[in-house]
Amino acid sequence: MEASNVSDLMFLKDHFVRSEVFCDKFILQCYFNVDDVIGVFGTPGNSEYKTEKWYFTSQSGDNDICMQHGYFGSESFSSFTFTKVSLDVKLNEKLKLPSENIKLNLMKLANQVQLVMTLIIEKSTFPTLLALRDTSKDLRYFVVKNGLYCSPIEIKVHANTIQCTYNIDDQITFPCSETQSLKKWLKKYCPKHVTIEKFSCDSDNFAKMEDLKAFLLSFKTKMAIENLDLEGKSELEFIELMRYLDEKNLKRLKISFSGDHDNNTNHCLMLDQITETAHWKHAVELILEGSKIAVSIRKLNHFLKVTAFLDVITVENVVFLKHTLLPSLLPRNFNLITPTHSDLQSLAHHIGCPVVKKTNGIEYNQWLFPATKFFEILIHKTINGCTCIEMRHRNDKSQFL
Repeated sequence: MEASNVSDLMFLKDHFVRSEVFCDKFILQCYFNVDDVIGVFGTPGNSEYKTEKWYFTSQSGDNDICMQHGYFGSESFSSFTFTKVSLDVKLNEKLKLPSENIKLNLMKLANQVQLVMTLIIEKSTFPTLLALRDTSKDLRYFVVKNGLYCSPIEIKVHANTIQCTYNIDDQITFPCSETQSLKKWLKKYCPKHVTIEKFSCDSDNFAKMEDLKAFLLSFKTKMAIENLDLEGKSELEFIELMRYLDEKNLKRLKISFSGDHDNNTNHCLMLDQITETAHWKHAVELILEGSKIAVSIRKLNHFLKVTAFLDVITVENVVFLKHTLLPSLLPRNFNLITPTHSDLQSLAHHIGCPVVKKTNGIEYNQWLFPATKFFEILIHKTINGCTCIEMRHRNDKSQFL
């Protein structure tokens, strides 16, 4: 459709604002100057290179009407496109503009509090968010009522900082390393009995362990966690920290021994005390990293999944795990690596002769046992000469090597 003057444009604008029926897009070709339009409709609500947009509130209140000006070929040939836009699209476009160009219909925003607050929260720092929540009772009630409370995802202790990553409304994530703000948030705003998805501590690179203990002791109840990652050189360091953490919701325990990075020591990390803790007994998945970790194989049999580099694994250990894991009603998956040599001949005497297969240049010794789910044992040499022992349940034979 073509228009010869601004009055035609004004007529269409009034029509679309009043009308409840609207096509997806309406394009009007014009031959007059855009300055004449600005004289009638005012400064555009959004202006980019050779493109201007005006927004008008529809009488239905469901959407706004956007009138966009552009050019076809020569700049003397203008086009105006009318479309319906939702408030969030309009608001996001306005937030991209310099502050002096922002013109919002505040009366309409009053009916879109949750949208506005979510956009504000997305652009707020952690201390700002806490201050915002303390502004008034009504604002705090709104935030809690609409589920926009802070929920911790991960607490990471590293390089002399206690950093927490939190989410808001299950979509927005931010880091926070301000201890005082973190304490205030956890104490006042988190739901009771909150469980943190992951707590990781690198004690080698965190010299202020007393500060960490004081931080954890400042809460009335122990901090509940799902995943616990510990890195250091001493079992005592791990034990001391675990005393301040609740174990009831623990699913995965990861222990990384950093002492094996020092080539001048033969120190081996013995996990005698940790295996007696409630954290060890509650976890269903275990990860042990480091080439000098020693733990009794009998302390592993309750885990569903184990990935570990152990100092020594004997034939008796393999036989014990085979008899323990095979009848399990729950699927087990063990991946054990050791620098020691595996006595395959002695092992074959206890559990039978393996089937030898070669895949991608690697020779595998495979045992297959019928059970509720098929149970497989695979033993092979790794690239660096270590022995890898895999034990796992499978649904059927087609899943095997």
